[in-house]
Amino acid sequence: EMLLRTRNSGMSLYEDAPELPPTESNSSPPSSPTPPQRRYGNTEWCSCNHCVVLDNGTEAECLCCRDMGSALTRVQPAGCITEHPEFTMLCLSIPVLRLLYFELRGHGHPMHEDIHRRYRYTAYRTFVRWLWRRLGRGNRMILPACVVGRIREEFPSETTTGFRYPRYR
Repeated sequence: EMLLRTRNSGMSLYEDAPELPPTESNSSPPSSPTPPQRRYGNTEWCSCNHCVVLDNGTEAECLCCRDMGSALTRVQPAGCITEHPEFTMLCLSIPVLRLLYFELRGHGHPMHEDIHRRYRYTAYRTFVRWLWRRLGRGNRMILPACVVGRIREEFPSETTTGFRYPRYR
């Protein structure tokens, strides 16, 4: 492309510059860049084949576990993170979630009446802890759609809120 622009401008930067052979591709005007793929409302972007369209979700929440980087691929080199036995044990097992919820509550987190909301909350936090240890107070991250979908499937809700950034005081 640079050779084409240089030749068209009439400048010659180098005497021995290679000639650009005429082809259809360089004789036509450059095409506009491909528009970015819209992710919300479909799962064409999913690489693990387990992502779902999230109710009340956003474009940013359309994220596959295979796009999350080394933390996930270290634990699950291929396939979906929701197929990992530890995911099922840590994030979907009611006895484990009940125990972990009371541990979180001991740190001053309020107890919610809706049992499925409790389990979803605890499962999301446990998933983050399992892969990234601690993020620190007020630090949140968007979880893969396959993870959120699997947890919501196990612990359904009439209403969902999607990802929310923390409120700063």
